[in-house]
Amino acid sequence: MSFLTMHNSVKDEILNWYNQHRDKIEQGKIADLGSYDINGAVKEIIPESIGFDILEGKGVDVVIEPGIIPDEHKFQYDFVTSTSSFQCCPDTPAYMKQITDLLKPGGELILTMCSTRCPKGHSTSPNDYNYKDEVRYTIEEMRSLFGQEFEIHEIYEKYNGHADLILKARKK
Repeated sequence: MSFLTMHNSVKDEILNWYNQHRDKIEQGKIADLGSYDINGAVKEIIPESIGFDILEGKGVDVVIEPGIIPDEHKFQYDFVTSTSSFQCCPDTPAYMKQITDLLKPGGELILTMCSTRCPKGHSTSPNDYNYKDEVRYTIEEMRSLFGQEFEIHEIYEKYNGHADLILKARKK
């Protein structure tokens, strides 16, 4: 597995999303799920984000166990970002529970991950759960996974030397 920087296409997506929501974000709270900084982090773009991950490290403000958000953080966030982390958690229901537990009703989500067309493996944190880059979904599978809990604004694949899947949604 080779070390790769956060895909430039993902950085562009997060920056564009942030610029579209900047006024609301400055009035609310934003959580970054999977915030351990391996090779680029949301905090570089959105410094006011609160980082959540399963391992202490750069970019992490709150260490969590898989699927468990501390009570004081439940339903407190207007926005959640998750960049290139969903693909490294083989327990999809646990990861999704973290997202829904962080977000207030009506909260906004932007999630990026490698699509099924991305053949590369990516580095993950040196975590105790042996999580690695092994999860890939299609647009249809993402729509099915998130459609119950979220109003989906957009799901699309972006190819820029990498095949990234981008999900933008609002919690019902």
